[in-house]
Amino acid sequence: MLSSRTINLSWKYFCRSVMSGLLYATTPCVGNIGRRLQIGKQHRRRCRPSLKRVLCPPSTYGINILEQPACTEKRASDTMAVMRRILCYGDSNTWGNSAFSQGRIPFERQWPNILQAKLGDNYHIIQEGMPGRMAGDLQTDKAWYNGRDVFRSLVVSHDPLDLVIVALGTNDLKNRYRRSAEQVAADIMWYASALPTISEQAAPPRLLLVAPARFRSTPGYFEAQDNLYNEVIARLQQHPAVLHAAGIELSPDGVHFSYAGHQAFADVVEQRVRSL
Repeated sequence: MLSSRTINLSWKYFCRSVMSGLLYATTPCVGNIGRRLQIGKQHRRRCRPSLKRVLCPPSTYGINILEQPACTEKRASDTMAVMRRILCYGDSNTWGNSAFSQGRIPFERQWPNILQAKLGDNYHIIQEGMPGRMAGDLQTDKAWYNGRDVFRSLVVSHDPLDLVIVALGTNDLKNRYRRSAEQVAADIMWYASALPTISEQAAPPRLLLVAPARFRSTPGYFEAQDNLYNEVIARLQQHPAVLHAAGIELSPDGVHFSYAGHQAFADVVEQRVRSL
């Protein structure tokens, strides 16, 4: 027979022990006063307690304990092992910029989120777009436009990743930056050589580069070197890893995707992702 001191557990201590994962019942409490409470690191890693409470009959401890779950329950680590994590790194079109404004189109109409819906629950899309972001390492009055610096930190902070999609290069063609087609193409291809050195994973994520969609220069809004676009694309076509999303419909501002453009872009990217 257990003494009153043995079974008179401090409620405060008991709650703290249970909620911190230190205290477990070896089986659900069914009335055996000799039922043991087990403390064990190895067991604690294998089976976390569920939040289901079991009220012991008066003949036992007379307190609420957490039922030990079955070890067949899917663990969070198992889910992580199955789910493929994809980082979408881009500019205002990845962000979801609406035409002639600083606002965003509806969440569900942005191409990264359309892609998420199409790929399903076995994929997790991480949307990292920002208006004005460039592929190149250009020092401007807004340092955060520099695509390279932010890319380094995001690849590490979103670890683990299975795939990184980079959709940049349009802003690099703005007139004020005076970049040549050779420079812009090289800036886009930089990500292919940089990713393996930046990633801290044992096996670096794969990379999908998406060439800039054709745009129209709009005076007073988006003034860019239209004449260099074809040369940039020609240089990028030398690299089979680059995806060319041709014929993307644009909004009236000439640079941001329309709703149909976001859908078409997501369709093209989905096909390539599933083939990887």
